[in-house]
Order: sequence, then C-alpha cells, then structure tokens
Amino acid sequence: MFNFGELVKMEYRKLFQRKLVWITIAVLTAGCIFAGISGLLGKYYINGEQVDTHANMLRTDTAYARRLSGQAVDDALIGRMQEAYGKVPQDAQLYVATSEYQTYARPYSEIHNFVLRIAENRWDTVTSGELYDLRRVAVEQGWTKMFLTAAEKTYLSGLEDQLTVPFTYRYDDGYTNYLSLLYMVAVLMLLGVAVCVPQIFSEEYSRRTDSLIASSPLGKKPLYLAKIVTGLTFSLGLALLLAAVTAVSVFSVYGPDGFSAAIQLDYPTLSWKLTVGEAALLLTGIFLLSSLLFGAVAMLLSLAFRNTAPAMALLLAYLLVTGIFNIPDEYRIAGQLWSYFPVNSCNLTSAFSQRLLQLGDTFLAGWQVTCLLYPVVTVIFLLISYHRYRKIPS
Repeated sequence: MFNFGELVKMEYRKLFQRKLVWITIAVLTAGCIFAGISGLLGKYYINGEQVDTHANMLRTDTAYARRLSGQAVDDALIGRMQEAYGKVPQDAQLYVATSEYQTYARPYSEIHNFVLRIAENRWDTVTSGELYDLRRVAVEQGWTKMFLTAAEKTYLSGLEDQLTVPFTYRYDDGYTNYLSLLYMVAVLMLLGVAVCVPQIFSEEYSRRTDSLIASSPLGKKPLYLAKIVTGLTFSLGLALLLAAVTAVSVFSVYGPDGFSAAIQLDYPTLSWKLTVGEAALLLTGIFLLSSLLFGAVAMLLSLAFRNTAPAMALLLAYLLVTGIFNIPDEYRIAGQLWSYFPVNSCNLTSAFSQRLLQLGDTFLAGWQVTCLLYPVVTVIFLLISYHRYRKIPS
C-alpha cells in the first residue's frame, strides 16, 4: 500500500491528460453559469415595442419584494394588496402595462402571487383566516390525490399543526431559483460523470496494459483502491464545482436574502416545517451523495464491459429515461420508489414529497430515505466492483 498517493496522482494525471475531460468540465460549468444569470438576459416587449429590460425589471421587483420582507401575510398586508390591485382597470387588455399596475399593484405582486396560488379567483375578497383555511383544504386534497394512508395523513396533520400562521413573507428568490435549478445541475453532473469516470477502469484494458498489473509485487488491490478513490473524488469534486458555480451565479443575481423564509411561501401545500435555506442545504446534500453513487455505478459498468462506450451509453440512457418517464400517483409504490432514484431525488417535489416511508412507528421523508440509502448502495456497488476487478483475468 506504499505509494498509494502516487497511484492516485497517476490516475488523476491520466484522467486530466484527456482533452475531453477538460472540455466537458468547461461546458458544464458554463451551462451552470448561464442558467444562474439567465434572468438578467433579454428585453421585455409589449405589442412589439421594447418597454424594459429583464435586468431592470428584476432589480425593480427585487426592491419591492425586499420592502415587504419581515411582514406577516395577515389581513393588513392582504388588504393593502387587494386595495392596490383594485386600482388596476379591470377592462385593460394587458393589466401589467397600465400605469396603475406599475404605480400601485406591482409593489405587492409577491403577496398577490402567494394569495393567488391558494385562493385562485377569490384573491380579491379573501381574508387571511379564509386563506389559511383554503390552504389546509388544498393540502388535504393533495394527500388524497397522492393516495396517502390514514397513518401518513395523521402524521402530516401533526406537522401541519406545528406550522406558525400567518406566514411571514421574506424575499427568497435566490434560494428558490437555486432549488429549481438543482435538478438541471444533477443532470449535467451525471452527464459529466458518464463521460469522464468510466475510462478510469477501462483504459488499461483498451491499451492492453492490464497484464502489467498482475505481474507487479502488490497486485491489483492497491491500484483498485486508487482508481476507486480517483473516481469517487472526481465525481464529488465535479458535483461540488457545479453546485458552487450555480449558487454563486444565482446569489450574485438575486442575493442571499431569505434563508429563514418558510418553504410554504413558495410551495404552499408542503407540510414540512422547513425554511428554504434548510431545504437548499438538504437538497444539495442529496445531490452530492448522488454524485458518489453515480461514480460508483460508472466504474462498475466500465469494469463489467471493460469499455468506456457501453458504460457511457447506459448512463446516458438512464438520464434520458429519467427525463421523459413519469409514474402517475395512482401507482403509489412504483411512483415512490421512482422518486428515490438519483436525479429524480434532486427534484424538490420528490425530495420533500408528502409520500412517506413507514418503518413501524417511524415515518421517513424522501430526502431522509435517500440520505440513508445512497451511502449503503454506493458501498455495495464498490464491493461488487472489487469482486469483478479481482476476477478479471489479466
């Protein structure tokens, strides 16, 4: 096991000597940067005439939203929003183009959107008490649509009772945009792992150098461990890079405000007592664990085929399937299992779904299941890989 560090360095040198690896990292990083700053790009047109830029609109709306931060969404705030929107001409073809909207209503657009998501066409007359009653009705209707059991409903009802209403509005666009982008970042990460990691094991077979390993005094085990460490750390490092680039891009545009904002402000029917900042940290953790699992799978496939192309093809096929395939809620068990799969689990609605895993008297949310499951599955794949690597004749 001496010179283990040198073996890892050698594997990294071989990996980064490939131009494809550098190109892949550069393209994925650029994609994350573009996604993070895309809200600043472009111009806003009405009837073919430019009236503003998206960057200026974003600055204006952000300023209005920050003025509302810290205020409870109660009768007073809802009443001011209703009064402001009541000044907008009802017969206007495009109400956002009216001076009344820009002057009176726009500063309350965040509150209007929150109320509209819950009360729909009653937004102009609803009181805060009615609003939160309507939200609870919508939550329970969602439980029925997801075919939850009576035990799950009882558990979630207890969580609902722990929520503090009225909610306090906080500007949190940085976190909500980061959360919405993390699924895309997971797709890019899988693409990067599929392109780069399989060659760590397959290269020695494609170059016919595998027989040299068997003739070395230390045999295959130290090199296997070096390759595993290289594959896992590369996968994790790529995930950290993409997550960090995305976070920096998003927060540089929208700001880091709102870590303590209740997740219900943006996802009203969720029952978890979480802030958007906590949700962002948890989802990032799942994303990082996914990268280790992807790396382990990529190395196992490259060992199984002793070739980069089939391993890459299977990983990309999986990526395609997760993007186009969805299991309806009525197939409860299959849909819940599908939500635990990597990439799917990096979607906020899967990670924080109301569908629970019951183990005796304990209930686990999707994010808890994946945080427990992924390390175990990763180790299993690594053990299978070692068994496969040891049995391959040289």
